[in-house]
Amino acid sequence: DSIHPPIVKLKNGDVLKVNSYKEAKSLANQIHEILFLGDMLYGVGEFNQNSHDLIPSGYCEEWWIQELESKFREISSKDKKILSQSLAKKVRNFIKDPFFKIPTSEETLAISKVFNIPLHPEYTYHWSNISIEEYVLLRKYVADNSSEEEQNLVVIFDEKIKEILEKIFIPHNVVDNKIKFGLHSSPLLISLGINNGKLEKLTNSKGKVLAAINSVSRFEIREKCSLYTGARMGRPEKAKGRRMRPPVHLLFPIEEKGGRLRDLYKAAENNKISIDLAQRKCPQCGELIDKSICSSCGVETEFDKRCEYCGINLKGETCTKCGREAVSYSRISYPISDRVKEAKKIIGVPFPKNVKAVKKLMNKDKIPELIEKGILRAKHNIFVYRDGTIRFDSTDAILTHFKPKEVGVTVQKLHELGYSVDVKGKPLEKVDQIVELKIQDVIINDDGAKHLLDVANYIDELLEKVYGLPRFYKATNRTDIIGKIIIGLAPHTSAGIVGRIVGFTKAKVNFAHPYWHAAKRRNADGDEDSILLALDAFLNFSKFYLPEIRGGKMDAPLILVANLNPHEVDDESHNVDTCLRYPLSFYEASLEGSSPKSVLPLIDLIKNRLDNESAYEGFHYSHETSHIFDGPSSTAYKNLTTMVDKVNAQLKVAELIRAVDVTDVATRIIVNHFIPDLIGNLRRFGSQKFRCTKCNKIYRRIPLSETCPNCKQPNLNLTVFEKSITKYFGMADSLINKYGLSEYLRNRLDIIKHNVESLFVEDPSPTTKKGTSKKIDRTVKLSDYFIKPEVESKK
Repeated sequence: DSIHPPIVKLKNGDVLKVNSYKEAKSLANQIHEILFLGDMLYGVGEFNQNSHDLIPSGYCEEWWIQELESKFREISSKDKKILSQSLAKKVRNFIKDPFFKIPTSEETLAISKVFNIPLHPEYTYHWSNISIEEYVLLRKYVADNSSEEEQNLVVIFDEKIKEILEKIFIPHNVVDNKIKFGLHSSPLLISLGINNGKLEKLTNSKGKVLAAINSVSRFEIREKCSLYTGARMGRPEKAKGRRMRPPVHLLFPIEEKGGRLRDLYKAAENNKISIDLAQRKCPQCGELIDKSICSSCGVETEFDKRCEYCGINLKGETCTKCGREAVSYSRISYPISDRVKEAKKIIGVPFPKNVKAVKKLMNKDKIPELIEKGILRAKHNIFVYRDGTIRFDSTDAILTHFKPKEVGVTVQKLHELGYSVDVKGKPLEKVDQIVELKIQDVIINDDGAKHLLDVANYIDELLEKVYGLPRFYKATNRTDIIGKIIIGLAPHTSAGIVGRIVGFTKAKVNFAHPYWHAAKRRNADGDEDSILLALDAFLNFSKFYLPEIRGGKMDAPLILVANLNPHEVDDESHNVDTCLRYPLSFYEASLEGSSPKSVLPLIDLIKNRLDNESAYEGFHYSHETSHIFDGPSSTAYKNLTTMVDKVNAQLKVAELIRAVDVTDVATRIIVNHFIPDLIGNLRRFGSQKFRCTKCNKIYRRIPLSETCPNCKQPNLNLTVFEKSITKYFGMADSLINKYGLSEYLRNRLDIIKHNVESLFVEDPSPTTKKGTSKKIDRTVKLSDYFIKPEVESKK
């Protein structure tokens, strides 16, 4: 909130800046239009990383303050008589805190006059948004139709003039058919070249607006904004426990015996079930068991390898008879009922209502998990991933500094974690002091904290009841997991990075140092990945659980990086700047569109620190923020349930924002979302599979018997339905009519609709009680296509 905020127009005509989230919420129902969404802050490293020339910087507080500071030093050293003590004191305060200590308009004019510098950015408007003709019209109208009320400029209301004022984003109020400018009165008059009600002679009326302004203004006016850029939501933020599809508690095969819900208890209603399972042999007693440790001898068991074609037992990896690869599993009759009873006895009560297992194991050797693990996971309402671990997925976000009060942790606890001083080197004593985040410390989402607390309790119970070991985490609330070790892991990689929990946030993200995210091969541009408790990985992960498919070893903690080396992470994180502010020469270079490499010597980037200890700490930042989480906890896109609500909300926002072409937004929704979805669903309907609603068996085609071969019941159903194809037609038609979209777009939808109607025909005659059309029953049996014997005999 130290950069330029949004500017809105209220329903009463007032134009004002929205300086905080609290203010935005209070004004939400009064906003008529969003004139300007506010500034976006880019680091110079972004330009260097993408090899893009610098764009001219808009005139901002950090630029203005350096010009003031330079002139202040110059005048102070030469002639102190020019400066009054009060002005000198104010200037020092502005230099000390340029973002939150803004001079009044009178102070700005005095400073510009004494130091010969441009007007403060607060009183510099977006003049390049209007034409030279509009500027001439505005200055003439204000000169002819203005008055002064209590030292405030007042102008008679005019629709055209109001429109021009809104274009330059100058705050003003509309009262009694008058426009009042308040603190912006004097800066506006100076920018218009109006002195004591008289117009200064305009010497440049054919060039750019700023050139015309500076030809009549007593003080220099800089370009407030050189470039506008758009942005869109790539994906909504995420903070949620990971689940497989469908979610399961246990990696143990029960095939079809668990029913549609794959319930372990339902499978246990059978004394034994036939499944493919790894066979292990105790080298001491020779017993064949399914555990890694022999329950009789306490010795580690070995795989009992055999050739599934020749049926002979093997000691090597290949069959000595046929040369085929040996397998470590076989089809066995497994005593599931006894094994579940044994697991329940070990765990004790209470039992969860159901435990969801898998139909088949995907790993090469068909190695299952202990059944006890699944029962305990179900008890704690957590789900397993394919490698045996329990993950929490969240969106990545960068953070280098924080306040204790922002992350829900006490100063005393931070002392225990090694945080003894704040960013200025002062002893850490208060919750509002700013401290530098250590490179392997992580601030996790509140939902993630609850999730990891459940996992910690599960692990403790597993250690105690199954392995006979003492509890490790002993956590009763989320503060008990502060300081605990986690592993960060990104998809498409097989190396995890060690992290430490130091706090919590309501934001649906995981805050961490640029190094930490880069160590996962992530650049935090909307990426999401997972965290897991370190002991969960050590205790429950096994490479033997990984599926034998392409990419099966990805997204698995096969390797663990314990100590983060800045030299070894992605070099994108090396382009992050660590300076307190950019020098004046940088802003001047940006006006020329220089290459970013030409200004890198002026900026303190991480890449310049890699060869010394400052690569790990001592980072600075250039812009303050009141709170790292000061905004909505999640986007409306996630909170809204139906697509109709989401589309309507998106278009409502588009209508509010002046910079957005709502017609283009509606067109993009139809072209990029609705039409591909309609065509894709239509294609899927024609090539769909069929599902038995009783046993959940999937068939590529309807069986000739018209019944499910698995359960012998006539419960076969479609997997793609008419409503899934036609669901967007109504919305698309509504958007086309409401926003007057192109005829071409309407024709495209009509063609798709025609193809759909050819599948789902309606009877034109009103046969229902309400008089509406009724769909023709086009259901046929497969036998209808066969020639019946009596028909053949008649022929």
